[in-house]
Amino acid sequence: MRRAFSMALAMAFLATMAVSVRADDDKDEKKGKLPDVVWKAVTDRYPKAELLKWKKDKDDGKIEYEVKIKVDGKKRELEIAADGKIKEDKLEDDDD
Repeated sequence: MRRAFSMALAMAFLATMAVSVRADDDKDEKKGKLPDVVWKAVTDRYPKAELLKWKKDKDDGKIEYEVKIKVDGKKRELEIAADGKIKEDKLEDDDD
């Protein structure tokens, strides 16, 4: 009986951990975890960029990063490949 209870408790714990890890994957990350090559691409183009948020994504099976920054009071959204190549750079509307 104790073994069954221990197993059930372990399974519940593992299920909880899996859910919390998945939830963390969906959150926007802090600059500290943004790959250096990606942040360098941002600051090479916009040296005074302030990082607002970012998230890791996949496009056609390839990892890319959606990075939102603020430069001179204006918000920009960049799509950057894992190798640091900027694929898209657009100014956001004031409504965002």
